[in-house]
Amino acid sequence: MTEDTLRLITKVISLEASAAEKEELQRWTAASEVNQACFNDFVVLWEKTGEFRSSHNVEQGLQALKGRISFDKSRTDYEMPISCKMASLTLPQKIAASFILLACVITCLYLLKEPAPMQYKTMEMPFGKKGTLRLSDGSVLQVNSGTKISFPVKFDDDKRILKIDGEAFFEIAKDTNRPFVIESGNLVVQVLGTSFNLKSYKDDHTMELGVRTGSVSVTNKTKNNTKLANIIYLEPGELISINNLENTFEKKKANIDLIMSWTHEKLVFDHKNLYEVTQMLERWYNIPIHLKDETLKGCVFRGEFQNENLQNILEALKFSIGIEYQLTDKEVFISGKGCSTKT
Repeated sequence: MTEDTLRLITKVISLEASAAEKEELQRWTAASEVNQACFNDFVVLWEKTGEFRSSHNVEQGLQALKGRISFDKSRTDYEMPISCKMASLTLPQKIAASFILLACVITCLYLLKEPAPMQYKTMEMPFGKKGTLRLSDGSVLQVNSGTKISFPVKFDDDKRILKIDGEAFFEIAKDTNRPFVIESGNLVVQVLGTSFNLKSYKDDHTMELGVRTGSVSVTNKTKNNTKLANIIYLEPGELISINNLENTFEKKKANIDLIMSWTHEKLVFDHKNLYEVTQMLERWYNIPIHLKDETLKGCVFRGEFQNENLQNILEALKFSIGIEYQLTDKEVFISGKGCSTKT
């Protein structure tokens, strides 16, 4: 764009143009949509010149506009906004520029819409230890031995999602606008504000969830992990047990205080088979336990222990189901002929 054109625009928007000059500018803007867009840009620039926009002084207004754009005295052209620059391009250049501009717009829209990646933390509770986890929303978890929990540093505005492999007693802060979702293997639990105990170790054959307060919806995924099925709703005092091997479930009434007794340092085996018992003992006492005979896995045991050492529990197993054991500093070996009572 030449200085003459710029001066003409300045005269018109400063109300100093003659009728002939106004007609000349009208012909220039009507010549192309780009010229019209260019004129509109300069109107915006004029509004930004502050003290000059109401002075009706052409020279002052012209200098103010020059201050808003890049000008090289050795040339007769100003570095104008992109709408004005387009006027001097050839057709192929305009097409190329249009594609570049479109690509920039798409990229900007993508970056604006794409949320920043969520930052996660992982808590791993070693065997033989227990602890407490407080989440950013105010929820509190009591975490059992051998548990791994993955959770965001800060939850989304519309949902709260956590992943767990292990056991924890959840006290979920109520938030009607943000459901709390827990994912564990094939289990998906959704609540708003409630308390419950979830036992879901990936190495266990069963997963259990017992509700103490509030209500919980539980979804059991199918084996191929692609289709959701069996949506179950639980109320206080109800428990669901899911068999990972057979992909079946059982819903029943239960003593929830008994289920969460581990939070009070009490080990409770309520008709547990020996395989389940040894899994619990391994995590509780941080020691590997080996069953030498596969037939022992189905033996059923019932008992409660408060602050007992491992050897006393092994003695109780020996008396109850007739096992033999060898206890060392590093591991336990259990043998025997089997038992008459099985799951």
